Amino acid sequence: MVVEYTKVHKYDKQSPRQLLKHYKVVVPSSQIAQNAPIVYIHGGAWVGESHTYNELGPLIDKLDLKLNNGAYTTGEQLTEIQFFVLDYRMSPEVVHPHHILDVLHALSFVYKLGIHKVSLIGHSAGSTMCTQILEYKTFLGFYDIEFTLPVPDIDSIVFLDGIFDISKMLEEYPSYLQEFVEIAFRSEQDWSEKCNMLHYKMTSDTKKEIRDKFNSLRKTIIAHSTKDELLSTRQPTEFCKWLDQLPYTDYKYIVQDMGTHNETYKSDGLVSIIIQHLLH
Repeated sequence: MVVEYTKVHKYDKQSPRQLLKHYKVVVPSSQIAQNAPIVYIHGGAWVGESHTYNELGPLIDKLDLKLNNGAYTTGEQLTEIQFFVLDYRMSPEVVHPHHILDVLHALSFVYKLGIHKVSLIGHSAGSTMCTQILEYKTFLGFYDIEFTLPVPDIDSIVFLDGIFDISKMLEEYPSYLQEFVEIAFRSEQDWSEKCNMLHYKMTSDTKKEIRDKFNSLRKTIIAHSTKDELLSTRQPTEFCKWLDQLPYTDYKYIVQDMGTHNETYKSDGLVSIIIQHLLH
C-alpha cells in the first residue's frame, strides 16, 4: 500500500516558508506497538533554504515499503501512522529565536488538528530546536517572549546528527562562524549562552527541572552517522556527557553508518530507528 494521504498546510501568513506537510501511512496494526504522530524538523544550519518539508518523502516511502512488505489478508486490522514535516523561516529572512518560534507555531497548528502528543525527529539544527521545544518557556524568557498557544506533549525524541554546542562546533569548524552562525544569530551571547539548555546556569533546581523533562520522555535517541562530513561525533558525545551530569542516563546513543550528513534523514538506519524505537 502506498502512502494514503499527503496535504500541505499553511500555519502562518508572514512567509511562504511557514508550511508543514502532513503524511498518513496505513500499515497492519501488527507491525507497530506505539503510534504517536511523528514530527520531523529539518536542519540546514538555520540558513539552508534547500531543506524543506519535501526532504522526508524518500524516508516515508522506505518506511511504507518496510511495514507493508506483505499482502494484506481479509480482515487484517490496519492502523494509520501520521507524519508532520515542518518548514520555518530561515536566515537572513529572520534571525534567532524566530526559527524556533515558527516551529512552535507549527506545533500549535498540529495541536489544533486534535493531536496532543507527538514524537520528534530533529536533524542537525533541528536537534537544537528539539532541546528548545522541551524548555521553550525558559528559552524564550531570555528574549522576553511569552508563547501561550498550546502545543502537543512530547512522547519521544530522535536527535539526528545534531548541533548541541555551537561554541565547541566552532572550535572544530571555525569557518562555520561566517558561513551561518553570524547570519542566524544577532550576537555571540545568543549562540553561546541562549541557544540551548547546555549553557544554562545550572542550579540544582534547574537540573531537576530539565531532568524531569527528559524523564517524561518514553524514548531519547541520540544518533550520529560515522560518515557525517559536516559534524564530528564530538557534538553528540558532549550532549551525552551533559545528560549524564544532570543526571539523566535513560537514553540510547547510536553511532553507525547512515551516510553523509544530508543522507541520514533518508537512510535505512533512520528507518530502523523509527521502527525499533518510535513505533515500538
